[in-house]
Amino acid sequence: MQLDWELGRGSLQPGPGVRPQRRAVQTQACGRAMKRRSLIGRPASWCPWFLMVAWGAMVLSGCLVIPGDYHAKYSRHNISDKTQLLLQPGVTTKEEVFLLLGEPDHASDDGQNIGYGWTKVKAVYVVLGQFTADAGEIKRYYVLQIKFDSDNRVVAVDVTKEWIPLR
Repeated sequence: MQLDWELGRGSLQPGPGVRPQRRAVQTQACGRAMKRRSLIGRPASWCPWFLMVAWGAMVLSGCLVIPGDYHAKYSRHNISDKTQLLLQPGVTTKEEVFLLLGEPDHASDDGQNIGYGWTKVKAVYVVLGQFTADAGEIKRYYVLQIKFDSDNRVVAVDVTKEWIPLR
């Protein structure tokens, strides 16, 4: 659309007290029909928004890590790092351990070493790329290892920690 200055038409005559009015005048180039134009003056078939979105995807790609510390789904919830403080060597019996924690996840053939495992989520991550995205959890696996003597009393309690590899 071209903008031309035209004087208003009507009962008023052009003169020093009459302001010119700005009107849009449509012209055709070379006898062809006019193209529809977008708001910024380019043909509507060219979309500058696509370039802005593509540029934003490249600039805004990155990684977001949200720290956390909670039990993973399908993990034991009745055990933690502080559980080993409840088990006193030489005092706590195997029956008391079973009543407190339940059936063990790991046991030696003779039953003198048992283990209780649980998984905790330490962080949640989100990775954004230009044309891809991924999300997941960073987990840590714990095992409470308990050793008993021949009288079925606790001898030693230890917690081992191991990171679970990402996919």
